[in-house]
Order: sequence, then C-alpha cells, then structure tokens
Amino acid sequence: MPSEPLAVFGKSLNGTPNPPHPTQAMVRAWAAQRLQAPSGGVPVCYLQHGVRAGGTRAILNVVLARAFGEPGLRVLIARKDFNDLRLSVMETFFDIVPDALIVSRDAQEHRYMLRGPDGDSTVFFRELKDIRGLGSQEFGMISVHEAAEIDLSAYRILKQRANQRGHKAMLLLEGNPPSEV
Repeated sequence: MPSEPLAVFGKSLNGTPNPPHPTQAMVRAWAAQRLQAPSGGVPVCYLQHGVRAGGTRAILNVVLARAFGEPGLRVLIARKDFNDLRLSVMETFFDIVPDALIVSRDAQEHRYMLRGPDGDSTVFFRELKDIRGLGSQEFGMISVHEAAEIDLSAYRILKQRANQRGHKAMLLLEGNPPSEV
C-alpha cells in the first residue's frame, strides 16, 4: 500500500482524505463481519442510496481493501452497460487508485492487476448485457453498480460466479432507487 492513504471517500478542500460517513462505515463493518464469521452461502449486501450520497465509494472501499489485502483475489466490478460503467465507477476507481499501484493493465480485456503489500490481485471491469460472457470465470468478490438495471437471472448467475477457491465469496450491489417512469 502507498505511504499516503488512498482517498477512497474523496478529499477535503485542503487535500486530505475524507473519513467515511456513517453509511460508508456501516458497509465496511458489514463486510468485515462477514469475512470474519461467514455463515454459509454467499453474503450479499445491497446498498440503495441517493445521487452523490457516496454509495459507489462505500462499495469500492470494501473492494479495494480486499484487493490490496488478499493476494490472488479476483474481483469483478460490473454494470449493465459498459459505457455507463466507464463514465461512473471506473472514473471513481482510477481517481482513487494511484497508477503506481496498478502493476499491469489490459485495456482491451479491462483487466488490471493491483500490487498489495503481500501480493497482487486482479480487477475485471465488465458489462452485464450478456451475462453469458462471463463463461465459467470465478471471482472472490463481485460488485454490481446500479443493480436495479439487472434482472433476477443475471443476479443468480453472478452469485454462482462468486466462488473463487481460497477466498471468501462476497457480492455487493448498489444503486440509486429505480425510476418509476
């Protein structure tokens, strides 16, 4: 990890990292509890929040803590549409993670290897328009952004893909309330 803390929750006006707000702290505590005492099955957290309320950063906090702390972890970060993923979650991800901690990139595959203190982990960014595109890949952690965009079938397939051997599975979902238009 870098000598300076990652600004997962953004930065204050003077440039220092912000602390988590109560919702972000609760998501972090939920994940820590599930990792220490798994209860069988894949733990799932769904965080519904308002626009610009910090939900994406709450989820990325857990993703990055695990990615930098668990060598060999395979993480999937996904959203229904790749362009939406690129313009939202990926921008936030690359705003938080300094280039020095990304040890390899495959922009065509949207695969990034992160260097943690004890080893590397891999983060994949994918769209979920055709969930079959995941094939038989296995992930220790999956985060889905704007989860209301996916259907129950996609959710079930993702839950099945959260089964990387040697890592505790976790599925995190977040998003704004769906429109009722």
